Amino acid sequence: AGFTAERRIGYEARAAQTLPDSLVRRLGEDPPALELVLFHSVRAAEVFLRLARASTPKLTAICISEAVATAARAAPWRRIIVAEKAREDALLTAAFSQRGAQA
Repeated sequence: AGFTAERRIGYEARAAQTLPDSLVRRLGEDPPALELVLFHSVRAAEVFLRLARASTPKLTAICISEAVATAARAAPWRRIIVAEKAREDALLTAAFSQRGAQA
């Protein structure tokens, strides 16, 4: 069609190989210093499960979509909540609503 295109990578996401020590400490506290984990993607849920599976029964997963929640369900959680829409504002609304309900 007469067009020339140039491909450029705007960003690259790489899966973490370990969790930061500060996060590991917070997850290991009893009760845990963290209550909620927000997931924006299936890949993020899968990576977190690989790195922190033993901590999930103490936490609530807040997922941006049902597809992300399906990935999260590979481990036991205290609770899994799916945002009403696959949008950042809906994810945060779900998280803040859950946080207020636990207070």
